[in-house]
Amino acid sequence: MPDIDLNGDGRSDIILRDFVSGVVDRWLGQADGGFSISEYGSDPYAPGVLFGVGDVDADGRSDTVWRNANGDVYLSLTYPDGAFYFQWSSGFVARVDSSWTIAGMGDFNGDGRDDILWRHTSGIVTDWLSNGGYVFTNNHANTGQGVPTDWQIAGTGDFNGDGRDDILWRHSSGMVTTWLGQINGGFVNNHSSSAQQVPIDWQIVGVGDFNGDGRDDILWRHSSGLVTDWLGQSNGGFVNNHANSARPSTENWNVWGTGDYNGDGRHDILWRTANGSVTDWLGQTNGGFADNVSIANYPLPFNWSIEPNPAGVGAWDYY
Repeated sequence: MPDIDLNGDGRSDIILRDFVSGVVDRWLGQADGGFSISEYGSDPYAPGVLFGVGDVDADGRSDTVWRNANGDVYLSLTYPDGAFYFQWSSGFVARVDSSWTIAGMGDFNGDGRDDILWRHTSGIVTDWLSNGGYVFTNNHANTGQGVPTDWQIAGTGDFNGDGRDDILWRHSSGMVTTWLGQINGGFVNNHSSSAQQVPIDWQIVGVGDFNGDGRDDILWRHSSGLVTDWLGQSNGGFVNNHANSARPSTENWNVWGTGDYNGDGRHDILWRTANGSVTDWLGQTNGGFADNVSIANYPLPFNWSIEPNPAGVGAWDYY
C-alpha cells in the first residue's frame, strides 16, 4: 500500500473513522514523528468502506478509493489541505461484481500514478491503471493471471527499487514470494529470487522502506509479539535483518500501519495500544526502530478505527 500523505508534505498521515457514526477524520504527520490532531469528525460521511489509498493523479497527495455494498467504486481526490470531500456523481468509477475484491494499490507500471489491484474469488489477479483522475483502464490483457487461492496477497511495494510496485505473496504453508511490476502494468513471477519458507506463527504485518535505501521491506511479527523485518534487495528478494530490527512488543498492542511519519525517508511503525492510544516507532538507517512514545502518544476512543480497515475491526458499513 502506498504511503498515506494527504497534504503532500512528504510525511505520512493517518485516516480515522468513527464506526458508530461513519464520520471520517485525519491526523497529519509532523517532523518529530507525532501528529497534528484535528477535532474528531472533521469530514463528512464517506460512500462505503475505504479499500485503498494512493496518489492516482500524481499531484503528491494521496487519494482514497471507496466501495459500497452494491460493488460501486468511488474515488475521492484530496484537496491541498489534506481534506477529502466526497462527490457521489463525479467520484463514481465503476460497478464491479462482488466476486472481485480490491487487494491493494500501487504504481505498477511506473508512470507516477497509483493503480488498483484486484483479486477474484477464483484466484485471478488483475489491475486497473490510473489515467490521472476518475478514469482507470482495465489492464486485464497484461495482468490477468490465475493464482491458487491458498496464495494470498500480503502487500504491495517496490521491493527491487526499479520505480514500479510489486506484489508480495504468502502461501498458507508460510512460503513468501514476489511478483515484479513491469512497464505494461503486468507482473513477472520472481519466485527464484524471493521464495522463502517462514513458519506460520510469523505474520506479515506491513511493508515499507524501513532503512531508506529506496527498496521496500517486509515487517514481521511473531505470535509472541516479537517484531523484526526483512530488507528488500535489488533482485526483488529479501535479507533477514533480525540482528538489527528484532524487538519485543506487548502482545495486545496492534500494528495499524506503516509510513514515513516524520519525513526522514525511512518508514515507521504505527501502533494502537491496549488502552486505545496511538504511538509509533521510528525507522533507523540499519532497518531497526526507535521507540517514539515520549512524543507520539495520543488517546483515541475505541469507537475510532485507523483506516483503511476493509476487514472491519469494529463492525460497520455505511452505504
